[in-house]
Amino acid sequence: MLFPWEVKKLISLIQDKNNGQWLSGEHFTFDKSKYVITRGTQTYTHAIGNPVQLSLKEIRKAETYLQAYILQQLSIGDNTFLPKIFGKNIVWIGNEVFAGSGMQKIDILTVEKIDETEYFYRIIELKHPKVKSGSGLQIAPRQLEYYVQWAREDIGGHIPEGRQFNIKPILFVLTQQLNSIPTDVVTAMQRLRSISNSPEIWEMDYAGQVNKVL
Repeated sequence: MLFPWEVKKLISLIQDKNNGQWLSGEHFTFDKSKYVITRGTQTYTHAIGNPVQLSLKEIRKAETYLQAYILQQLSIGDNTFLPKIFGKNIVWIGNEVFAGSGMQKIDILTVEKIDETEYFYRIIELKHPKVKSGSGLQIAPRQLEYYVQWAREDIGGHIPEGRQFNIKPILFVLTQQLNSIPTDVVTAMQRLRSISNSPEIWEMDYAGQVNKVL
């Protein structure tokens, strides 16, 4: 996936390469011998089937189901699905966002537009009752700390204009019973206030009820 600023840079590079000229036409194809896009003569269609729609009851199966369910509920623009958690005026949604080298990936990252020049970044770590060994709740604060450090531009990170005041780490936990977050996890999340904007913990039960812990 590409961040919004990466898209702008890519478009700029393409425009420079083509001297600002546009390729007009109704159909296009790719010339494999010259590695260029050219005008084509026909439209190709691909049968990709019907999109999968997960129900709320399926989120209990695994974290991937929880992630997919959340992503299918979120909307660009006027988001109405848990906007206090994921943002209201969302302009970009990413999942499994690579954060540095290795296998570190942010579960969900949303970019919310505040005004014409200001953006707010939510780094969301999901936790599920059915998790692999060593990837449970206890390590979530450390994961989020790493992601914040990766993101903040002012300390060498990767999000332009990413600062302590506009990056919020969020721990989102699926649980069979609300009010089940261990106190040491809450304490560890509170420490992230020194590097980010008001870290939060939210939990959701199998019925879809949501509770803010921090």
